[in-house]
Amino acid sequence: MKLVTLASVVVAIVILAISHLLSTRSRAPTATRSERPTVTKPIAGRTEKRKAQEPPQRATLVSVDWDRSFRESHDYFNFVLTAAAKALAGDGRAALYVSRALTTCKLETTLYGNATNPEVAFEADLATKPSAPRWVLDRARNEFKACNGFFNGHVFASLPQQSGDYESIAYWRDLAYRDGDPIAEAIHAGLGMARIAPGAGDSYAEARSAAQLDLNSAVISQDPGAIFTVGRVLLDAHTNGPLDGVAVTIAACDMGYDCSANNEAIFGQCAASDTCTAGVTWADIITQGIGAAAYAKAYARAQQFEDAATRGDNSALLEFVQLGGTR
Repeated sequence: MKLVTLASVVVAIVILAISHLLSTRSRAPTATRSERPTVTKPIAGRTEKRKAQEPPQRATLVSVDWDRSFRESHDYFNFVLTAAAKALAGDGRAALYVSRALTTCKLETTLYGNATNPEVAFEADLATKPSAPRWVLDRARNEFKACNGFFNGHVFASLPQQSGDYESIAYWRDLAYRDGDPIAEAIHAGLGMARIAPGAGDSYAEARSAAQLDLNSAVISQDPGAIFTVGRVLLDAHTNGPLDGVAVTIAACDMGYDCSANNEAIFGQCAASDTCTAGVTWADIITQGIGAAAYAKAYARAQQFEDAATRGDNSALLEFVQLGGTR
């Protein structure tokens, strides 16, 4: 794999940070969002998500590895059937992955749902792309098959009808956020910062303040996936330390986030096509982009972050994720 410049890395990181839940597809454009998720009413009996500099102990723990379950699923219909019920019971991570599965399958049903035979229509579409790489075609077929149940089934039929607009991707993404899922918080921060550019006066200041609270809460969770997402958001934000975003991502890797070439969220096309350079990691990408000396400084900062996490020193952790005051 040809290593890319830091500028290219940052652009890719920003796109991923604000559209983390969206699947990529070369055979059809995938919609991205650059605005805050629509605020929906909370489910009856569920309190609004609390916001504070030092958030309260999270009541809901992730009991299922939803990321692995989603990646290994060949049937998104049954995946959503299971995850949606867990999400309504308070599992924010489940809600996050319901939104991701719906993102993929809504594309399929939009493109082929009105066809007499969706599979025939799908294959006819692929036939118009003879020059597409084999891995692109294989991935497209796998996603189509995973969404097959949505063409004829009603995946939310058994859920309480008064709870909300289940068909909406935003509903599940917002539910994950309101339930305090730390990855959803980090994504929400990125969306908020992307909505308003620096120099927008009070509007930018308000968006920055809201994003700061989200980043604080996400990083204190010590969830490796959330911490990596926070680092990606910081890479395009006005932070107090230019290397802090890099340092936070490095720390996330050390704390358990998969930073190898197996992770499509980082390596994208080469991971999906299994063409990444053997053994390449996020550290290699960063080192190539900023140089060995700057990487060494970022790594030292990452060690400080990890030490603070080990001590449970939330105040020290928050020092790494402070957004600047540019107006």
